[in-house]
Amino acid sequence: MYHPTVVEQRLTTMLDAVRRTVPGAEAPARTLAEVAEWDARLSTAWDPDTKTAKRPLDDEEQRFILGEKLRSKADWRYCAERYFKIRDEGGSLITIPLRRTQEIILRKLGEMEASTAARNDGVLALVLKARQLGVSTLTELLIAHKALFYSHRHCLIASDIPENSAYLFDMIERVYENLPWWLQPTKTEHVKNDEIVFGKIDTRIKVGWGNATRGQRGTARARLGQGTTINAFHGSELATWTNGKQIDSSVTPALPRHPNTFGLLESTALGRGNWWHDAWTTATKGLGRWRPIFIPWCIEVEKYSVPPPASWTPSDITTAHAARVTGIARDWCGITMTLTPGQMYWYETMRAEAIQKRMLPSFAAEYAADPDECFQNSGQSVFSIEMLNGAAQRLKTLAGLADITLDPTVDWARRMIE
Repeated sequence: MYHPTVVEQRLTTMLDAVRRTVPGAEAPARTLAEVAEWDARLSTAWDPDTKTAKRPLDDEEQRFILGEKLRSKADWRYCAERYFKIRDEGGSLITIPLRRTQEIILRKLGEMEASTAARNDGVLALVLKARQLGVSTLTELLIAHKALFYSHRHCLIASDIPENSAYLFDMIERVYENLPWWLQPTKTEHVKNDEIVFGKIDTRIKVGWGNATRGQRGTARARLGQGTTINAFHGSELATWTNGKQIDSSVTPALPRHPNTFGLLESTALGRGNWWHDAWTTATKGLGRWRPIFIPWCIEVEKYSVPPPASWTPSDITTAHAARVTGIARDWCGITMTLTPGQMYWYETMRAEAIQKRMLPSFAAEYAADPDECFQNSGQSVFSIEMLNGAAQRLKTLAGLADITLDPTVDWARRMIE
């Protein structure tokens, strides 16, 4: 669904199966203009108020719908760029324009999907990130795709508290309500901020929250995923979960080892010595089922950028930070980038403000350049965050090694006393 090779393989397999009953079935890639034209035509066949057909569909229309369902099912990007609606920062309803961060994550998910490990275990990603890079939005659209186009799926989404989980659930509801009528599966149950069920395809989306001590309806203690199978899972803001260990004890065991399994855990950091830090460390060592993805603050060039004054020159710390970011973006994101003057000015002024407000640890965690910097916000270090950051910025490549031999003719003990 994410890697081009996997997309074509799945589409070919589905077409081969469909052609046994619909000879000559095709699923060509349509342009946005073509989709809009067809949607306008098909809107004349449907009454949105009564949700009933106004007229029968002709053969050409039926074949178009079949082709779009097949291609949309096989290719997440194709589907999202044509049919999935979100709210932009101004509140307008738009078809998602993928950000750079989302492109990077989608590429990495595709690489996992295409790997031998994914074919045996599905796609399970653990994303450590800076703030507000669109990771939660992307993940909800990935979950929506699983629920709307695949049968026999149990999807679970959970943030730390009910309000944040409800925000995630709203995204899925919005995607469903704004799909063309001919792509919508029949909704048989819908409890706000709790569950949507598509009975005819035996698929449901359930809402939970990480800090719950009881079940959704408060009748019994429960852990997320306990006693069920989860085919797709989104866990958000994991660093603030009071019981992150339930991911290990309940959620991960409920995710079957199957090529269609999907899971994504995402959060900014909140210091060391907690479950999220332990989970990240475990993933970076190649242990367990979850695979690490890190997204630094600077990936979204326009989001964190302010035009600098003409007279401004970056400080040594800012310059060193910019140099370090280049390597991080290459190693973790697979891209080549250099901080713009606007990004450097944003970083320098925001960092200075954080120091003034004694909030540098939080700033370092939420707008980190590398994973180590993310987790420095523990409040337990002998050294201040400023000292640690400064040392990191000043690190130079080791030029070489040399042995030091003390002169045996010198009384070094006496020299030290003197």
